[in-house]
Amino acid sequence: MSTVTSSSGRRLRRSVDSATAQHDAGRGSYLLALLLLSLFAWAPLLYPGYIQVHSGFLPVFNLADLAASPDKLAWLPTIGVAPDLLRGEGPLAYWLALLLRPLAGDVGAVKGVFALSIIGVGLGLFAWTRRDLAGFEGDSSHSEDSTTNPQGLLGARAGLLAAVVAILWPPLLATVYVRGALGETVFMALVPWALWAVTGGRHPVSGVRVPLSAGVAGALVAALFWTQAGLALWATALLLTWALWPGAPSRRRGITAAAVLLGALLGGGLFWLLHSEPSAAGPALDVAAHAVYPYQFFSPAWGFGVSTPGWQDGLPLQLGMAALGLAALTVVLGFGKRAHVSRVTFHALSFAAIAALILVLLTTTLARPLWRMEPLAATLTYPWQLFALVGPLLALLAGAVVVVERRLAVLPLWAAAVALVALSSYPYLAPRFTQVTPDPAAPAIFGAQRVTLVAAVVSEAGTVGDRPELGGQGETGTVGDWEPSRRDRPEPGGATLSATTALTVTLAWQALQPIDFDYNVFVHAIDADGNRVAQWDGQPTRGNESYPMSTWPVGELIQNSYRLNLDPAAAPVQRVDVGLYNWQTGERLLVNGEDKVTLEVGP
Repeated sequence: MSTVTSSSGRRLRRSVDSATAQHDAGRGSYLLALLLLSLFAWAPLLYPGYIQVHSGFLPVFNLADLAASPDKLAWLPTIGVAPDLLRGEGPLAYWLALLLRPLAGDVGAVKGVFALSIIGVGLGLFAWTRRDLAGFEGDSSHSEDSTTNPQGLLGARAGLLAAVVAILWPPLLATVYVRGALGETVFMALVPWALWAVTGGRHPVSGVRVPLSAGVAGALVAALFWTQAGLALWATALLLTWALWPGAPSRRRGITAAAVLLGALLGGGLFWLLHSEPSAAGPALDVAAHAVYPYQFFSPAWGFGVSTPGWQDGLPLQLGMAALGLAALTVVLGFGKRAHVSRVTFHALSFAAIAALILVLLTTTLARPLWRMEPLAATLTYPWQLFALVGPLLALLAGAVVVVERRLAVLPLWAAAVALVALSSYPYLAPRFTQVTPDPAAPAIFGAQRVTLVAAVVSEAGTVGDRPELGGQGETGTVGDWEPSRRDRPEPGGATLSATTALTVTLAWQALQPIDFDYNVFVHAIDADGNRVAQWDGQPTRGNESYPMSTWPVGELIQNSYRLNLDPAAAPVQRVDVGLYNWQTGERLLVNGEDKVTLEVGP
């Protein structure tokens, strides 16, 4: 550990030692603070209902499918998506949700995995940063305890700052609250722990043996392949680089690298053997077209759009000003004060800075020629998915600012830095929610366009002004659990209302990808003999106006109501058929092998 000889440095050293002796009760206080601060990131998940995300209710549907599957080991989440071993999700995230399902139900279990993953990201970053930035020179006699070692205090404070940066990092929040990518969220929670385990194999900390730490690293690498195999290949390359990075004895580096490689071979090989029936690669995608323009890294815009080719991407792709600013400050100060930074810390910072820069460049338009190579393009759907690996590296660099500039480790300045990171993420913590709850065991997903009929209510409307209320008097048939809002209960098409008996059919739709054609909706009332006694056909509506499907935002719940006027002399309605069709050809979109969804109606 280097010694600061200036008068200000001596005062700082005494200040840190005093803070250590008087205020720090060890790692427990920092872990408690981390858990409390993580509440900012996952508190929105406590809101009733489910988040409106690009994946819609697919995680909920797939969880119910897993629960009903007799072979849970060979199961894959393929409802609503084409099987793809490399770019598709693995089952690990859903296995975790299955454990929570008896306590929280389908929706609660999925939200629980999101919340636990966010916490896992923070804890992993705290453990990794604290281990690498505590100033150890490979001497296991040095204590990690912040109550006896001021370097331990610096490591703990750097770890907490890095963890807060990681859990409030915009790409992580977008993965949860905009995209709803359950598998990728669990992947992002495992990567910091894998980096932490590789660090333990590189040099001894607290007496941990190299084989044990290397074995943990191998197990975590194997687990990554069961979240998203394509990303796991990139993670393996990153972890191998870290295992072989200079700064540790060659024998330790060799053991750790061998463990990482063995974990990848075992985890990836077993995943491939058990799921060999789905195709190894899905439909051809223009991955290069979704490369990121550099200005987007710094854009303050936040939205809920999907990734589209070109510079006007609707998905928020910023890397976070707090993370970028603190990381840049660390790089400038850390490499400028090389003599004042421990050897272990310097090697960790150099690895994080170089690896983060390379990964970020790979996501940009500069790397388009690489993404036109089929072996690389087959691993990811979008280049910016590599952000899952950039996050821990940026967070480590951001937390290290209190190590390379120790004046920032003094309690008031350090607390201000943590508060600044938390406040900078506030605009990103306003996800969209819905109270619609579909039947998880019976998803209604239409055609290759992946439009979901989330819920439907059939209600009697015998007089002018009647409105359907789920569970209320007059309700005759429902799918899902939903009470339509008043804003979305108009009578479409300007239909003339009268006192004749009528049915109001209220529907909630959700697009899971951009829709390239304006399909028509049909709502048909059918009697016991199969005769059509009333119908509504036309473009979907919202309010009193047409709302074509090509304009539907991905993930947003689209609610609309249709009134079917019935002839009092006609036979009673037994069911209502709902579906979508191409108005040019008359061809209906298939849903679960049928060309319609049937809503049973009572007498």
